Formats: sequence, C-alpha cells, structure tokens
Amino acid sequence: MLEILAKGITRRRHKVAVARAMLGITAYEPDTGAPIARLNPVPGTDQFTVRWWSGFRRRWMQAEALGDVVMTLEEAGPFISAGDEFWIELEGSAGRRHPLGRPHPGGNRPRKVAKSSVAKKMHIAPLERRLREHLADRRP
Repeated sequence: MLEILAKGITRRRHKVAVARAMLGITAYEPDTGAPIARLNPVPGTDQFTVRWWSGFRRRWMQAEALGDVVMTLEEAGPFISAGDEFWIELEGSAGRRHPLGRPHPGGNRPRKVAKSSVAKKMHIAPLERRLREHLADRRP
C-alpha cells in the first residue's frame, strides 16, 4: 500500500519517503524530514483525504479551498506531484526551519543561546524575594 503511493509521487529534485503515522500515511522528504502530504483514511472506503503541511500555520491544510480532497492511493500520487502547495516547504524554505527541528534545505539553523547562571539568578531572585515577603506576611 505504501509502495503504491511512493511510486506515484514524483517531483524533480526531491526524494519522497512514505510512512504510516498515527492513523494515516505521511509523505515526507527523507533528507530533511520536511512533510509533504498527509493522507487519512475515510472510514468504510478505500479512499483517503489528502492534506498539505503549512509551515506558517503549523498544521495540515485542506488541499482544496472548498474542503478535503478524497481519492484513492493511485490517484493521490499524481495529485500530490502536480500540486504546488504540497512542495512549498521544500522549494521556498530559505531561512525557515522544519517544525520538528530539522533544517530546511537552504535554510540556516538558528543558534541556541544558553542563559548564563547570572541571567538565571536575575530571573529567580525577584521571584524568591516576592515569595519570602508573601510567606512573611502570612506568619502570625
């Protein structure tokens, strides 16, 4: 079943991997882990709803403006290959990161800035002072 979908999705310059996730199927690029499409089964049929990942909204979006697209796996592969919205995260991703923390192709990995112990103490000191004052007020 997964092989049918993986063979159907072809896009120049991009590899595609397919995996079962939660109750559906997720197509992603194996090098970066960037999501491409999500297929959720329609109960009682052999069809799936097809959605694309929005990095801006951080959620799966409907493939069409008027609602979910429902199709079989054989139809879903060419539909995903032809739809530009599925490839936004891979082709227009300069300077952005994947939601799972993996770098996008062409994007810069942001630096992690660790707080020094002095900065931590500066944040904690006012809280400790307020807590001590609060406890002192409650004592009889």
